[in-house]
Amino acid sequence: MKARFGSATRGLHPRSSIALIVTMMLAFAACGSSSDSSAGASSNADDAIDRAAAPTGEPIKVMVQTPIDSQVLPFPNIPETARLYTEFINAKGGIQGRPLELVICDDKADAGLAAACARTATEEGVVANVGGFTLDMNQAIPIMEENDIAWFGECCPISNLEFNSPISFPMGFVNAFPTAAAVKMTEDGCTDIVGIFGDDVTNVPQIEAYENGFKSVGVDPATSRIVLIPITPGDYSAQAAQVGDADCLFGQVAQVNWPPLLTALEGVGSTPRLYGPQGNLDSTIVEQFPDATEGATVIGVYPSIGSPVWADFRDSIEKYDADPELNYNSLAGLGTWSAFTAFTLIVEGIEGEINNVTFLEAANATTGLDTGGMVGVLDFTKEYEGGGGDIPRIFNLNVFYDVVEGGQVVPLDGIAYDMGNAFDGQPNS
Repeated sequence: MKARFGSATRGLHPRSSIALIVTMMLAFAACGSSSDSSAGASSNADDAIDRAAAPTGEPIKVMVQTPIDSQVLPFPNIPETARLYTEFINAKGGIQGRPLELVICDDKADAGLAAACARTATEEGVVANVGGFTLDMNQAIPIMEENDIAWFGECCPISNLEFNSPISFPMGFVNAFPTAAAVKMTEDGCTDIVGIFGDDVTNVPQIEAYENGFKSVGVDPATSRIVLIPITPGDYSAQAAQVGDADCLFGQVAQVNWPPLLTALEGVGSTPRLYGPQGNLDSTIVEQFPDATEGATVIGVYPSIGSPVWADFRDSIEKYDADPELNYNSLAGLGTWSAFTAFTLIVEGIEGEINNVTFLEAANATTGLDTGGMVGVLDFTKEYEGGGGDIPRIFNLNVFYDVVEGGQVVPLDGIAYDMGNAFDGQPNS
């Protein structure tokens, strides 16, 4: 499947186990309520896109790639967010005065079709493949490498080559969520802690990241008891009984697991303060369980959509007739908008011809990419040396914390907290 909107309109890495993303998959929240309401130099998003004249000239063409018509992991909110950004930026005068044109490729969560999207990107002459997500890019990335096309701004890399290829520029890293939860619970004074993980052998890297969070703040990981639950939703009464009188609980579980878990906790009279991943412990869960979730903490790659930094995104959802059935306060929605914002900032700094080669060169030279708080300031020239040296293309190990107050998920403080050292069990500097 391929659509266009213009001015008119090798294996999985062991520390990024597919199970972590399957556990996280509803953080992308393809469906549901959306009510939660520069190259080599530092830049500001508002300054870079503050234009009024209508864009003219040859379009700057980009691709967005993700599963859409898929029974596995459909993410229609990714191309819809890309469309909203295209409408928004073109109304602002485009990029360097030229219109942004969007090519959408549906890879149906199939590695072979992902490779076909890479070939289409080459044929279409796109400047970059921006803000997408799919299950397996290991066949697609070599094609993109050969043709100098960047896989740019992905929120949630999971394929080995996404962590290692010189054309990969992730802007997020969900594998740091368990680490950040451990750090935050310790800082919040939790003493009787439970970590809930899916009962699957591939939970090992998740638990390792979680335990490293405790180590980073000088706390014995045994401070937290580990309770495993079946990844298929069901009766979690036995697991709730193990939680008992814990004062804090981190749930590395999907959105569908939270309702039966909270129901079971209520059944045994257990009332821990909750901590969970962005998009999974979300507004839908808060609406269903207002008492249990009050005071909960949500760990995310991005601040909640209610943050001032997303004002243009929120306005565009209203102004450009966004599909009301899709969730934009998600890794997919927020991640796609921030990726396109970053793309714009880099292209605005390119002097001369704008194409896939010049964009790739500019991205690789970018040292102070400032999206205004959508993520922390990024340096694409400095590869990550942690994680055993196996994930060098991770440039952002920052997390944001949201809290549940009065039935709403709201930003805690809008500060990006760096988990770069903590992920390896070392003190944060």
